[in-house]
Amino acid sequence: MPTTKLQYPRIIKFLEREKNTDDVKVIILDENYEILKKHVFNYSNIPSQKFVNEDEFKLGSWVQCQRLKKDKLSVEKIKLLEELPGWYWDNIYGTIWYNNYETLKNYIKENGDIPVANFIDFNGINLGRWIYYQIANKKIHTLTSERTKLLEEAESELEKLNPQVKVEDGIKNTDGASVTDMVANPIQKD
Repeated sequence: MPTTKLQYPRIIKFLEREKNTDDVKVIILDENYEILKKHVFNYSNIPSQKFVNEDEFKLGSWVQCQRLKKDKLSVEKIKLLEELPGWYWDNIYGTIWYNNYETLKNYIKENGDIPVANFIDFNGINLGRWIYYQIANKKIHTLTSERTKLLEEAESELEKLNPQVKVEDGIKNTDGASVTDMVANPIQKD
């Protein structure tokens, strides 16, 4: 639910009339926190920056704002956010990489395959494209040795779950098409 359509309109009007904007901010934070908490409970993750929920509330943007203004949040609000499973403060690409890697591992476990190039998960991650870039970075040796090892572990797990998958030059799906092929030559829809 967008913050412009709060559930507590009478309280907001009263607080605005009393010029107590700090209390208005607390109510908005509390309501948005509850939306985030519900999302984490339902989907077991913190939404990406582009995530918009079913009520068209830009929950991912709100999460990003909380990260950026951590030093302005109260100790109680920081504690509430940190209690959420999967919460992190850093918006460094390293953290995002590991979150995408975990999403890939979960996808492989659930589907026994890799996603197609244009697959976007419920959290707004284009996992097919992400894999393509990881394989490309692995081939030109720009992935760290730790990330290379993790990617190879995912490939190994995929081979165990689905013997039809051939992992030779990077992850391949059950049709034998590499992620590189799938992104470079996407299937055209009629």
